[in-house]
Parts: sequence; structure tokens; C-alpha cells
Amino acid sequence: MLDEKTIEELHSYYDRLPGGICLVKADDSEEILLANAELLNYYQCANWQEFKELTGGTYRGMVEASDYIPLKDIVRVKGQPEAIMPTSSSRTGREKAISIKEMRS
Repeated sequence: MLDEKTIEELHSYYDRLPGGICLVKADDSEEILLANAELLNYYQCANWQEFKELTGGTYRGMVEASDYIPLKDIVRVKGQPEAIMPTSSSRTGREKAISIKEMRS
């Protein structure tokens, strides 16, 4: 688990970047370790606590049940981008497709 100082440093960095960013634990729990301010705004959450309550603190809670694919099951091809477009809901019920991309070298 990340300590408080590391989390503060990561927030300081990630909150300045454009786009929603979250770090998810790479195990079966898919626990969300960090979400930047833009991602909180996307989900219409005023703070980290509201976001955790909305999502249950997990990646699975970020997407609609019908669109959920466990992160470990997403096939990645070396050198190719992988993108999935799950649907998410904000606190006020706004639904929107979100893009998750990863480039592997």
C-alpha cells in the first residue's frame, strides 16, 4: 500500500496533468489507489471520499456491470495499444463511455 507522503506527492503530480488518471492495484482486488482531480470531476465527485463511496474503491465499481472486464483478462499485444470502452455513471447518473488505453513497448 502507498504511504500518505507518496500519495500526496503523486496527487501533486497527477492533478496537474490533463485527463482523468487513476492507479489501480494489479491484483484481483483491482483496488483504486489514486484518482486525480480531473477523474473525480468526470465522476462528479467533490472529493476522494465521494469517489470511493460511488465506486466502492475498485475498478469494477468505475464501470457499468454489463461492460466490466477484469483487468487481468484484457489481452495485451506487445507494441500494440489496447483500448476498451466501458460505460460509467457519475454521481448524478450521467453515463458516458470512457477510454482506457495502454501502450506496451
